[in-house]
Amino acid sequence: MQQYPRRSSRWAAFASIGCITMILFIHRIHWKSPELKLTKGRVLSTCRGSPCRGSINLSLRSHTRVRCSEAGAPSTSTLALYTKPDCPLCSSMERKVQGLIDRAKFLPSPLSNVEFMVRDISTNSNWASMYNNAVPVVVVMDGATEEPVSVLPRITADKLEREIISTMNKIAISKSHNS
Repeated sequence: MQQYPRRSSRWAAFASIGCITMILFIHRIHWKSPELKLTKGRVLSTCRGSPCRGSINLSLRSHTRVRCSEAGAPSTSTLALYTKPDCPLCSSMERKVQGLIDRAKFLPSPLSNVEFMVRDISTNSNWASMYNNAVPVVVVMDGATEEPVSVLPRITADKLEREIISTMNKIAISKSHNS
């Protein structure tokens, strides 16, 4: 491997041509979260078609947090879709979310280990009172935290995926600040 000159910054990332592969050179980085320990020269890949040893999600808004999840690591997140009977927008949203989950099985993403459930609001009076005029509603549940994803029913699948991941990151950041 080619030796790169030592940089004054804490890390340097080099992207290879054709895919989004980053080689991170990390020099003694210790964040508040002890489970995140990256070593110097570790290759993390999110490109299509190449083996992925993990996925990394860098948030530009939060300079103190890097969320790293190993591919295949268990996740406690669940996506719930609140629907009602005979709702064409609900069935369209269900197909989009199920398609994103199916795609995440083959392309590593934060949705790779997410469970998906469809909830009919006509079976529960609490759900009916909360979501009667708002269905379909996608909710990210992580333990005791429930956060609705702010999307319109006719959103594209890619925008829906970005919004779900953004909501998952928001929950993870709020949990880390609370603990």
